[in-house]
Order: sequence, then C-alpha cells, then structure tokens
Amino acid sequence: MWPQLKKLMRHIMDDYDTEGDGVIRGEQPNTYDISIHGANTFIGSLYLAALRAAEEMALLQGEGDLAQRYHARFETGWKNYDELCWNGEYFIQVVDLEQHTEQEFGTGCHMDQLLGQWWAHAVGLGHVLPKEHVQTAVQNIFNFNRRQSFLKDDQKPRIYMDERDKGLYICTWPHGGRPDVPTQYSDEVWSGLEYPVAGLLLFEDKVEPAMTMLGDVRARHDGTRRSPSTTCAPWPAGRCSRPPLAIATTPGTAAWPLHLGSTRTTSGVSSSPPPDGARTARRGTPD
Repeated sequence: MWPQLKKLMRHIMDDYDTEGDGVIRGEQPNTYDISIHGANTFIGSLYLAALRAAEEMALLQGEGDLAQRYHARFETGWKNYDELCWNGEYFIQVVDLEQHTEQEFGTGCHMDQLLGQWWAHAVGLGHVLPKEHVQTAVQNIFNFNRRQSFLKDDQKPRIYMDERDKGLYICTWPHGGRPDVPTQYSDEVWSGLEYPVAGLLLFEDKVEPAMTMLGDVRARHDGTRRSPSTTCAPWPAGRCSRPPLAIATTPGTAAWPLHLGSTRTTSGVSSSPPPDGARTARRGTPD
C-alpha cells in the first residue's frame, strides 16, 4: 500500500498544489455533488492532514528525506491557508466569484471548514492550523449556524427540519455576502456533519456547545418522529438521501471520534500514543 500512497501524494502535490505552496486553488470536487474553487480550508485542511499523515508514514518506512518533503509542504501550507482564509472569526473561501459564479460559499461560515482538523485530531496528528484560530472558528460555527427552530421555506433544496427542531445549517453568511447560487445544500441540516463539529468541539475542550449539539441531534431522533437508528445520517424520517455506502460508513466514522474527543488527554489530542519511531503529535504543528 505504501507505494500507492506515495504515488497518490505525488499526484496531489504536483497536479493540485500547482504552485507548490501547500495550497490547492483549482477545481475541487467534493461530497456536495459539485466542485468548489480557490483557497479554502474545507479541502485545504484535509490536504494538510494528509501531508502530516504521509510524513508519519514515511518516517515509519525509514524514508526520512521524503518525510521532510511532506513536512516542509505542510509547514508552508498551513501558514498560507491561515494567511489567506482566516477572517478573524472563521476560515472563508478565497475565490473569484465573477469567474466562478455558482456553487461557491465565499465569505460564508461553512460547517466543513475544519473537517481535516477533525480527522487530524482523531488520528493523533495534532493541529494542522493554528490552535487559537481553530478554537475560535469551531465555536463560531456553533454560534453562527445553529438555529433553535426552522421554517420550511428557509430550507432548500430539501426540507428535513420543522419548528420543533434545533440544529446547524451547513453554511451561513453572518456578515452578508451570500452568493446568488451558493454551495449546494447550504440551507440543509445534516446530523452527519453535526457529529464531526461536535467532535471537534470536544477535541478543543469546548464541552458545553458540543453537548448542546449532540442533545439537539438526539432530540430530533428520539423515536417519536424519526428513527433513532438514523441519528448520524442526514435523512428525514423514512427517507434516505444518501447511497447505501454512506449508510454503512457515515455513522461510525462520525460518531467514533466523539469517544476519542471525550477521552482526550490534557494536550487536546487522542489519548493513543504515536507509534515508535514516529514524530510526536505536536512536533512541528502550528500550536
């Protein structure tokens, strides 16, 4: 598997990170059934986490020079993403909306802006973006995107919530700037995304908002209007909007890091120690 992983990383670093500065700017296909463009930490944090993971694997394989290459690109990348995308409250998308007129979120507060950070914490890699900014951003995802009631007319293209529900919109624009055609599903509520945000809140020692979010999800799926078995999936009662693979994988991958976050060490990362020969989870990360 290691030769294939090296080939994949080379492809991403050469063909997606075309400027060699740790930032992906071109077309970025994603799980919202569209592509986004420009610097953003939704895809960017996943790239940074992949660079850190590849660095650790290279060290375990005894390829120190390659590990250093991954680490150098990571160091350049997190600094550039932070400089480009941090607006003082959360991480935005830097995109030319005159060139890319649809399916972008721009200055929006997107739930997935720290998806890669969630993964990085779950596997013990530490912070891939500055700790202080991560903590502020994840708190503001909760502050800006959570609603205590929903109107059907405000949800599109699909309606999952009603006036009795509490939860988080996928993307909001707290200071304006919403594109005419924003990123698909921005006005929907997916518990499969609320779990990663809650998990990241736990990793960052923000227990109260995390438990509030989890309480919102459990209240919606208490068995009276929706099945409790679909807690981690973005579906309304009796209907499935994701293929069978997502049914099998989304609940486990979204819910398990909640346990890791709740049993974290005082350093804020997974309690599992790094393998012998690997870097410590905090070495070289932007804390």
